[in-house]
Amino acid sequence: MFKVLYIHLSRYAESDIDRLLDWSMPGVPDTCGNDRNALLRMLAENSYSLVIINTNGTQMEGAETKQHHGENVIQKVKEYVDKMLHTNITLKEISRKFHFNCSYLGQKFKHQENMSFNEYLFMQRMERAKILLEQTDLKVYEIAKRVGYTELDWFYKRFKTYTGVSANEYRKRAAS
Repeated sequence: MFKVLYIHLSRYAESDIDRLLDWSMPGVPDTCGNDRNALLRMLAENSYSLVIINTNGTQMEGAETKQHHGENVIQKVKEYVDKMLHTNITLKEISRKFHFNCSYLGQKFKHQENMSFNEYLFMQRMERAKILLEQTDLKVYEIAKRVGYTELDWFYKRFKTYTGVSANEYRKRAAS
C-alpha cells in the first residue's frame, strides 16, 4: 500500500512545499524537522509516492515518483514484535522506526488485527512463554526475561490472567 500526494502548484505557491513539513496527515513522521530534502527522501524511501506537479504540468525538479508496494506495514510490525519480543517494545518506538504517526499506526493495527497493539503484544508474549514452558527446561524467571518481562511478579500475574494457572502449574500439566 502506498500514499500519493499531488500538489498542483496552480493552486499552491512553490513555497508551500515547506508547509508540508508540518502537515498532519496520519503516517507522516515528525522526524524530518524542517528539512525539505529529508522529507522528500523519507517519502521516496518508504511506502509513499510523492508527485509534485508545477504549473506547466511537469514534475518539479528534485521530486521523485516512487511506488513501493512492499509488505504491509502491519505485517512488518508483527515481524518486528516477533524478533524483538525479549525487549521493551512500545508502539511509539515502532511508529518512529517505521515512520508512522503513533495514533494512526495504533488505529491501523486495531482495524486490521481486531485487537489493540498492546493486546497483541501481550498475547504474543504469553504464547511464547507457553511454548518455552512446554519445550524447555528454562527456569520461569529466564522465560519471563525472554518474553520481555523484567519483573517476575508481574510476569506471574499476567501469565495466570492469560492461562488461568500459574507458570509452574502450566509446565506440570504440559508435561503430563
